[in-house]
Amino acid sequence: MKKYPFVSVVIPAYNEEDVIEDTVLSVVNQNYPKNRYEIIVVDDGSKDRTREIVRKLIKKIRKPKIRLLVHRKNKGKARSLNDAIRISKGKYFVTVDADSFPREDCLIKGVELLESDKDVVAASAVVKVYKPKTIIQHLQYLEYLAYAFLKKILSKIYAIHVLPGPFTIYRKSELKRVGGFDENTLVEDQEIAYRLQKHNKKILQINDAIVETVAPPTLKKLYRQRRRWAIGSLLTLWKYRDMLFRKEYGDFSLYQLPNLLVAMILPIIIVVMFSFHAYNWLNDLYIKIQVYGTDLSWLFPDSIEQIRESFTLSKFTTDFTMIYLLVTMYLITSFMLYRSFRMVGEKINAKKIIIAIPFFVFYYIIISFIYTFSYVELLLAKIGKRALKW
Repeated sequence: MKKYPFVSVVIPAYNEEDVIEDTVLSVVNQNYPKNRYEIIVVDDGSKDRTREIVRKLIKKIRKPKIRLLVHRKNKGKARSLNDAIRISKGKYFVTVDADSFPREDCLIKGVELLESDKDVVAASAVVKVYKPKTIIQHLQYLEYLAYAFLKKILSKIYAIHVLPGPFTIYRKSELKRVGGFDENTLVEDQEIAYRLQKHNKKILQINDAIVETVAPPTLKKLYRQRRRWAIGSLLTLWKYRDMLFRKEYGDFSLYQLPNLLVAMILPIIIVVMFSFHAYNWLNDLYIKIQVYGTDLSWLFPDSIEQIRESFTLSKFTTDFTMIYLLVTMYLITSFMLYRSFRMVGEKINAKKIIIAIPFFVFYYIIISFIYTFSYVELLLAKIGKRALKW
């Protein structure tokens, strides 16, 4: 670029003492002219050393300028972003989560994209999991990569439904025109994408810009994160239900919203089918143990007739249909993962192939149970007319 517009990079933080310094430094190290962007850290009522660490960085780093905005009480991420909008000076407004680390070319690639196409109002980087250690993080690593390739496709038809917090760049004038971020939602990054889509704005993914984010390391923390996503996504889709099947909203309305609706129903179907088959298998096992006791000969067919019975035409047809569907699904997902690895320049090794096995077999069953439990919790809260606790 011949001219570098001024940019405001905002980092909302709440109790992030373990990662806030690395996050701020990753933004400081962007290969964008240091006098052409500012960093605004919003401390949202942290009870740890987040403020102290940021103040030390302010004294240490002169360019880019770092500003600290302090909330004495926790007001939520959306409020932090809106307060930052009001004091920001940039033409572009960039959000970076406090546990995320954009690579050094993220900012310049985001600005180049918005400068080159005046119709684009927002764009997000490819999100990867930062240094996965636990099995839960490794599974999310594959999930995030597959989703990055899916967003590349959705970008082509202008049907992106979420602008992730780890790194998204907005045209600030358009962000202010639609009223900023919704402070009464659980998923402000999703709600703002829906709202921009409703105003027929173009949002994209920056396919060659990568940001790494810390993923939940345990099943308990994963449950808390996905519970918020599940309930927030459902409520957001309900809020914008009038957009469904409306031609004026393009492929976002005709393809993506119906797809999201199916994706919210699918976990319930998976849980019901899994529970049904698990019950039948356990019941059959219980009956055989009751009949045979410690004699395990029933595990091994002792005649040609028993083998023939286990391969009846109806059973074979049913099994073949299920196998066909599973193999088709796995091939599609494998293709997406392969293209995702190529897109981000990652090499496929034996370790990643091994991790792919539980990813294919178990991961989405676990996610389906989390989403189903979340829906039940929301339903019970609505029936009991009480607020959900976070």
